[in-house]
Amino acid sequence: MIFNRRACPFPSLRSCHGLSLVELMIALALGLLLMLAVGTIFLAGKQSYRTNDALAEIQETGRFAMEFLRRGVRGAGGSPCGPTKTIVNVLEGVSTHDLMNFEGTAIMGYEDVRTNSDLPGSDPFTPRDPLDGTDAVLAISAEESLGFSVTGHNPTSAQFKLSRPSEIEKPESDRTQHDFVDGDILMVCDFDHTAIFQVTNANQSNLTVVHNTGVSGVTPGNCTKGLGSPLVCDTANGTPYTFGDRSRITRMVSRLFYIAENPRGVPSLYRAGFDGQEELVQGVQDMQMVYGRDTDGDGSVDRYDPANVLTGADWEDVVSVRISILVYSEERNVLDRDQTIVFNGSEVTPPDRRLGRVFTSTVALRNRL
Repeated sequence: MIFNRRACPFPSLRSCHGLSLVELMIALALGLLLMLAVGTIFLAGKQSYRTNDALAEIQETGRFAMEFLRRGVRGAGGSPCGPTKTIVNVLEGVSTHDLMNFEGTAIMGYEDVRTNSDLPGSDPFTPRDPLDGTDAVLAISAEESLGFSVTGHNPTSAQFKLSRPSEIEKPESDRTQHDFVDGDILMVCDFDHTAIFQVTNANQSNLTVVHNTGVSGVTPGNCTKGLGSPLVCDTANGTPYTFGDRSRITRMVSRLFYIAENPRGVPSLYRAGFDGQEELVQGVQDMQMVYGRDTDGDGSVDRYDPANVLTGADWEDVVSVRISILVYSEERNVLDRDQTIVFNGSEVTPPDRRLGRVFTSTVALRNRL
């Protein structure tokens, strides 16, 4: 017996009674039910927090990945002067290197890649092995900056004199030095003509860059000094062309986007180019693309095709890219059951009860509209 001392001030009296066994068991059962309810609420709240945290994670991953892809693809084919009548590329072996082929592959896709040999590669980088069955895309454009203005060009000595656009009226001694270095691949243009070449000698203090041929240590090098059309690589001087004052000059950038595992084994979106490669966003499991083609020249998309359908000149008709990426949460056991997602026309199930989501965006190539 357990006595209730408040109800019985005289414990010695026989009339005092305690709690019965049944009452005690009921009290214990009520206490256990209360603890179970509190525990259930706590676990449900914790699971809800984990789910919301995973959802925020994949939304952030998807937004960042799509922003990188949109910015890279949207500017493909862009130059500081806009579209020009002629484009001359004097880089050695340009026809065999997609990364340098601005006039032929300003936008190019790679379907169902499996090894890095399926991707374009060149010094100074070799792409990581992509995830089996994913897509990749290459976009080439001018650097997103004002670049420099040409204040003088001597085709015979293959030398440009430069100035920042805002400083062109200043004395040369007051102008800011340029930031080009030997080996940079540059794009120079006026409103009629664009040329692409490699810097063989950059003098930042003198504000000059040289585009000569046959310079040791500069790879791939230039096949000719002549930046005019038609391209003639048989002679050192080639077809001369003089870029006038206020022509624009800037770096050419090549950006290859693809999916590969990072050193921790997590699938990630990678970006590679002349300046090396970097991991942009982890958690991107797959990427698929189709390319919108304007086949009749009216400025609108007539059909969407995967990269393996397009050949040669078909890439010049591409005016938009539809990108789809599949993102998984990093944390496991987020859901109470497996989730089924439809991606690229097939059902996929994220492993380990992870949360997954598909992000899709159609990007117009602003320089082809």
